[in-house]
Amino acid sequence: MENFTDLILLIGTSPLPNLVVAKYFAQKNDNLKRIWMLCSDENDKSHQASTEKYARKIKKLLSEQFDGLKFPCIQKIEDINKSQDIKDSIESISGKISEYDNVKVHLNYTGGTKTMVAHSYQYLKELYTDGITFSYLSSRDFKIFFDDSNSASNDIRKIVKCSIKELLEVHKFDYDPVVEPDFQDVYNYLTNLLESEKQNESINSLFNDEAYSKLFKSRPFQSFENITYNSLNNVWKKINDLLPNENKLYINHNNFYQFNFRDWRDTNFNDTIRYLSGIWLEDYVYKVLEEWQGFDDIMKNVKFKKDDMQITKKHWPEIDIVMTNGYQLVGTSCTTSEKMSICKSKGFEVILRSKQIGGDESKAILMCGIKDESKIKQLEQDLTLATGNIGNIKVIGRNYWSKINLISELNQFLEVV
Repeated sequence: MENFTDLILLIGTSPLPNLVVAKYFAQKNDNLKRIWMLCSDENDKSHQASTEKYARKIKKLLSEQFDGLKFPCIQKIEDINKSQDIKDSIESISGKISEYDNVKVHLNYTGGTKTMVAHSYQYLKELYTDGITFSYLSSRDFKIFFDDSNSASNDIRKIVKCSIKELLEVHKFDYDPVVEPDFQDVYNYLTNLLESEKQNESINSLFNDEAYSKLFKSRPFQSFENITYNSLNNVWKKINDLLPNENKLYINHNNFYQFNFRDWRDTNFNDTIRYLSGIWLEDYVYKVLEEWQGFDDIMKNVKFKKDDMQITKKHWPEIDIVMTNGYQLVGTSCTTSEKMSICKSKGFEVILRSKQIGGDESKAILMCGIKDESKIKQLEQDLTLATGNIGNIKVIGRNYWSKINLISELNQFLEVV
């Protein structure tokens, strides 16, 4: 099963399985000498995009990690819908393979379209009548299944590790970590509230004030301008007092508190709103995950885009927290909102962004301010039904924000290997 010399990969628009398979066999098969890649060519007539760029990126990443591994050919298929074009490409690769002595060929058919898989499998079986082996990487089981022996590998996540940088690069993403506001005194106060058992000094007090709802208004500036410091509860007063002077919502002038800003475009005002509506929670979850050490890699506030997209960095997609478990990516989005429409939008986004970086194997977590268990269950079901992401989305409401509860929820959902 793992003693072949030549590995053939079918490169589709989701290149991660190819990278994982190649890394697995490069680590487990000492006889592997060459990797051959079959990809689609640019074809406007059939509306076919080229996947050569992914093949070249896989080659680059593997070459940096495995000395002596050769990549003799990246073969392009003119039209992946035509069986003859696929057959011609297979014959071209097999002709080059025949130039080497004592070869054993293996096709992993995880990547590529169904047409590519069907015809490649058939033609290779016809060409190598004296023996060729086949395998497939299951995104559900995280195992490689071998056709010839009905056997399977162990969980690949225990063997193949991919950094977040690798996952971004193999999908041809440019990326840039974002520096967010950091109000340490406010952070310490809010995270202490998370662990507090005092009814009048708990995280729920953050939500039991009209100021909380103002964070998520379409025009928060006017909303905060129309309430007063004295109307705030003790938790919100404390938060305001702990903010740096330039970020305070209300400032004390001669024992009279007044609204601190004159323009809704003020960067300091918007930093305060963004921090209180979710950034502090991102920081908290990130630190819990770092201490937990249940992952191989972790990054926070990652902006990314396809390297050929011409958009300003301000409009790049962003994901709050990204982690890897072996090669499996887990994306997390955080909001303190308990409004269903906002939480649902955040849920859809984190599922999409996680799949863009981590493929079908990815999982997604939504941290939100909803307290009602029935609403959390309904939101999770809605996200699952709308995306087909069965078992790969977890909604964690504020009843489970404390460190011990959060780690328990993560352990059950992620089953970290």
